[in-house]
Amino acid sequence: MQGRLRKKKAENIHENFRTWMRFLTLTNNAPKNREMLSEYFLVQCTSSPEVLQTFLNVLHKTLEREQRTKINIRLATLYLHILSPLCERFGLFAEKTLLDSLCFFIVSPGEYRTVERYLTTYQRKSHDVIRTIRTVLDTLLKKRGHACEIQGRYKSLYSIYGKLQRKGHESPLALRDIFAFRIILKNNNAEECFDVLNLLHDLFQPVAECFKDYITIPKANGYQSLHTVLSGITPAFDLPVEIQIRSRAMHEFAEEGFASHWVYARAKEMRILTEKERKILSHFLFLSEHAQQEQMLLCLSPDGDIVKLPPGATAIDFAYQIHTKLGDRARAARINGRLRDIRAPLKNADCVAIVSDVAKHGRSDWIAHASLSSTRKKIYENSRR
Repeated sequence: MQGRLRKKKAENIHENFRTWMRFLTLTNNAPKNREMLSEYFLVQCTSSPEVLQTFLNVLHKTLEREQRTKINIRLATLYLHILSPLCERFGLFAEKTLLDSLCFFIVSPGEYRTVERYLTTYQRKSHDVIRTIRTVLDTLLKKRGHACEIQGRYKSLYSIYGKLQRKGHESPLALRDIFAFRIILKNNNAEECFDVLNLLHDLFQPVAECFKDYITIPKANGYQSLHTVLSGITPAFDLPVEIQIRSRAMHEFAEEGFASHWVYARAKEMRILTEKERKILSHFLFLSEHAQQEQMLLCLSPDGDIVKLPPGATAIDFAYQIHTKLGDRARAARINGRLRDIRAPLKNADCVAIVSDVAKHGRSDWIAHASLSSTRKKIYENSRR
């Protein structure tokens, strides 16, 4: 029984990968398409982030084999716009850093080499710098009684390039946060975050214009954290570093979104969720994700545009979503290269080309094969003309 379940799960994952790869290779880079794909991938990955991790490994191997092909440039471009933000949301930082750099090189090799040349010196000693600063901060905070976890990282070339673009700098050395550290306090206490901030500002040199208080005034999406930039943490390193200070609950929200925010709000009243509440929350999330998946069907036009349809939609619905005249004159559909009846059902990532001619072909009996009420209305109107 377990063997069959594992086989079925593996088959589902394989089918998902094929669908995802079709979207990434056939979709054009229009903003509305990126938005719909982002929504689709988020829904697909919410219940099983490990599936995203496995797919990223497959994608990395695919891109490494032949980097500068036309299809790989498209893959890399859509990865940077769609999957890279998802990696951050699900905490897949190692995979994100690796793929960000590879895709940045594939899409913009000239800009990649420019940023790389600037940062070669710091990249060579990044491991030592991160270890040294983490040790300094960890020793200091534990000595003052703050239980915490400290994460340090060297920002990726793509992340640094993005900041250069946003801030209008020509050289990465003008940036003040090539290295970034997170101080995650184990207690869910906002006041302790400010205590740690004041301690660090007393001991090191803060860069005033770089301070951001997202605890008192959270971001629109609910994100909370204190951001500051400090100089002089260690004499061996002359560049300022970014420090983010947050509680464990704030960190979980930043990584996992609104599910952890609900838990955090409840934690203000109770130290821990009861087992019954955990099961209810887990079941609610499952139903919510399942419902979202069932409501989304994305198909592709020959030009790489995405058309969003309800489950059970047919080629008739697709034709009328493109244009009323196309639906009126449709006589068949070419789905993934195969000629099919215009009433054929569609599935995710189908590439649909409507075969039409000058004469009108709409028939009233097509109404029974249309999922959208707007399609049924147009067929009815066409049959009466």
